[in-house]
Amino acid sequence: AGIKEWNKAFEKIGMKNVMISRDFPTDDLEFDPDNLKYSCIRYAPISIANGMGPSWTDPRTGEILNASVYIYHDVIRLVNDMRFVQTAQVDERVRTTKLPDDVLYESLRYIVAHEVGHCLGLMHNMASSFSIPVDSLRSVTFTEKYGTTPSIMDYARYNYVAQPEDEVERITPVIGVYDKFAINWAYRWLDVKDPHEELPVLNQWITKHSGDKMYWYGEQQDPKDPIDPRSQDEDLGDDVIKANRYGIQNLKRIVPNIVAWTEAEGRGYLEAGKLLMAVINQWKMYAGHVTANVGGFYINNPVMGDDLERYVPVEKERQKEAVKYL
Repeated sequence: AGIKEWNKAFEKIGMKNVMISRDFPTDDLEFDPDNLKYSCIRYAPISIANGMGPSWTDPRTGEILNASVYIYHDVIRLVNDMRFVQTAQVDERVRTTKLPDDVLYESLRYIVAHEVGHCLGLMHNMASSFSIPVDSLRSVTFTEKYGTTPSIMDYARYNYVAQPEDEVERITPVIGVYDKFAINWAYRWLDVKDPHEELPVLNQWITKHSGDKMYWYGEQQDPKDPIDPRSQDEDLGDDVIKANRYGIQNLKRIVPNIVAWTEAEGRGYLEAGKLLMAVINQWKMYAGHVTANVGGFYINNPVMGDDLERYVPVEKERQKEAVKYL
């Protein structure tokens, strides 16, 4: 399902059933997942709480020759903790030590779709979630249409901004308008003899969306020392101070219930302790998001003809607001 999710983007440019998935063949003696001619999804029985989607390209042309997805065993632990600390206030299904299958599958579908995005050539776009007004993340109609970020390639995990009274159900990222634009830019067939003939059209498509935050790209930074506060891992919305105040309100709802949501006859408090630690780490992450504003710079990528400044200091009032939050 995570692979086929990308067909929505290809259908927008007139290509049907581009993304196809099959089980590993049992009747083909030549099949080998280690052979570069097969792009595979592979389960890795190691204790890394993550997944990845590496690819190998022809350095002469940029053509992707092979791209495989690796799903590590302990990604389940990552999903379990994230879903609990970011959505337990709005989703009763995650108020447990073991996620039910439907929640687990929903989360794994998102993770696979993200990694397949890498296989298609897309990089992380950590600024994508910054385009969404914080209060829009509390809107049922907005989140149903746009999800939590315009790009599934952002690290905008789950909707920790939504409050219980909002009745928001769209809490998991989906393939968004930026992703569809990127697939169009990279894969639409233009009838030219030389690839360089495409450049005027490709540049025109980019210029058309100049100034529209939903189409803006922000590089991944060192999460321990980000420079541009707009382009951070795991954050949500265009005002991280406001978003994280909502997040803390939700943590305050979760903490008093951790034991009740994890207790069972004869069970100790190990799982409750792990989830409490996950809450503390989430709270620390909120502080880190806000800290990036202090002494931070907005980093732009101007091209010839732009009037953008390359480096712009974060506004003084914004920095003061960040310190006040901290």
